[in-house]
Amino acid sequence: MTIPTYSLPRLLKGRTVDLVQVNIEGAEIDLFLKADNETLLSVRQFTVEFHDFWYPELRDGTEQVKDRMRARFPDDARDAK
Repeated sequence: MTIPTYSLPRLLKGRTVDLVQVNIEGAEIDLFLKADNETLLSVRQFTVEFHDFWYPELRDGTEQVKDRMRARFPDDARDAK
């Protein structure tokens, strides 16, 4: 069986999307740190589940992603408590 895969930039190219929900078991750090600004700005809202509570070694990367998103979306980025 072959299952096609798409990168986020390829999937979103030329589109504006209302919501992208991300729950990829620790890979969210690479996704957001490597995403270009055009890709990030094409999405009105990201909902992300970070996994640093299970994997403490992901905490620094999680904070880097949060800092980047706060810088890109200063009025909208917030943490769930």
